[in-house]
Amino acid sequence: MQAKYDEVISWTELYDAAEHSAKKMIIANLINRIEVSRGYKIHIDFNIDLSHFKINIDGYNERKN
Repeated sequence: MQAKYDEVISWTELYDAAEHSAKKMIIANLINRIEVSRGYKIHIDFNIDLSHFKINIDGYNERKN
């Protein structure tokens, strides 16, 4: 899980410095599908499992502090 965290962090740093077209490619790698329904209900299907990732971030932050 640490490798996934490091990968997302590196995508974040890359995204901050990227031009618009590169940002679109980065988003395409992180998000598989976005659905917008009536009433602007939004469902985002990520290419990573955020529930596991959040647990890892919480544990990682506790170890860092």
